[in-house]
Formats: sequence, C-alpha cells, structure tokens
Amino acid sequence: MSLFHKVTKDAASKVGTFIGDFASENEQRATNSAIKGMDLFKKVAEEKHNVAFDQAKGNLFEYIEAAKFNQNAARNRSDLGAVVTAADGRPADPADIEILNCQAKCNTIE
Repeated sequence: MSLFHKVTKDAASKVGTFIGDFASENEQRATNSAIKGMDLFKKVAEEKHNVAFDQAKGNLFEYIEAAKFNQNAARNRSDLGAVVTAADGRPADPADIEILNCQAKCNTIE
C-alpha cells in the first residue's frame, strides 16, 4: 500500500471516528443525565424506606419524572432542567417540580 493510500485511509478512519463521536454526543448526555437522576432517586428511596408506601410512591414519582425530563432535555441540548423542589430543600412548596434554565447547573443536590 502506498503512503498516499495509507494516509488517506487513516484520515478517513479518524474522520469517521469524529463524526461518530459527534453523532452520539447527545445520547451520551442523555445517558449521563439519566444516571444522575436515578442516583438521586435511589438516594431518596433509601431515605424513605420507613415512609408509608402510598406516601412515598408519589414523592418518588416526582424524581422519576424529573429524571425523564432532564434526560430528554440533555438529548436535545436544551438549557432547561427539572428540579424536584423537595430535593432543593423546599418539601412544602406548592410545585413538586420546577423547570429552570440551567445554563450553569441543575440538580446539584447531593
């Protein structure tokens, strides 16, 4: 194989890798967001293990819905993010979930 063909083949391979990385970036963001949201869900579920099921299931549903919203927002490169108000230290807030502009960070609750 000539040097020209080797360089051309290597360049084509690298271009293909870059295109593949770019094309999958939104799915990577969505997966990372889903993992983060479900980690928060798991943490809250463990904290509520002594709470009655009927009460806990509604609260945990909020975390699932926020995680789904954030996953879709990440997939679409949106700056919007859902934050469960109870996780934000406001358990008695009239809104269970807030949709915020998260250019910096949403879901920073540890």
